[in-house]
Amino acid sequence: QRARAQANKQTMFAIPIAQHATVSPEQQERKLFFDLDIPEIYNFRYAVRQLKLENRRAEKFERPFSMLIVGFPELPHIKEKFADHAEEFAVREIAKVIVEYVELGIDIVTRFSDDKFMLVLPEQTGVQATMVAESIRTHFEKSVINYRQYKIPVRASIGIASFPQHGSQWKELVAKADLAADLINESGGNAFRF
Repeated sequence: QRARAQANKQTMFAIPIAQHATVSPEQQERKLFFDLDIPEIYNFRYAVRQLKLENRRAEKFERPFSMLIVGFPELPHIKEKFADHAEEFAVREIAKVIVEYVELGIDIVTRFSDDKFMLVLPEQTGVQATMVAESIRTHFEKSVINYRQYKIPVRASIGIASFPQHGSQWKELVAKADLAADLINESGGNAFRF
């Protein structure tokens, strides 16, 4: 009885260390750098940090870089029609496609807003960025997202801005690419523009 009473008096400080959960370096890195909901892309905070560094590097060495804001205006309608899970599924499927057209580890991909993604393409001119944009646009024009028994079409509205032609500061480039994506969306989508 005395041993049982002593066992019941154990405090949290008496729990062996081995019982505490450990986090591997890979899990810690994933948490710091990658989007937890969409494992293929970076989280926004890390992506902006890398964008700032890329902007400084491009200025210092007089090198180009481009950025794309890729919008999918159908995403809010998917949520309205099929519920949250369908929209989350569509976002993950879109991210999987987008990363196929960039070089991860060099290029930066992140979620920009509810219906947009941001791509930063170091060392790529505006002309080179249009090739990436056209590949992404064409893919979504020709395919659908298969969600359960539904085939959901989505179309890409892509805004492009390049350093130094469209601005010298990263915030200016983001704003211009975002505006271009919105203008494409208002004119029907399924296109890209500077």
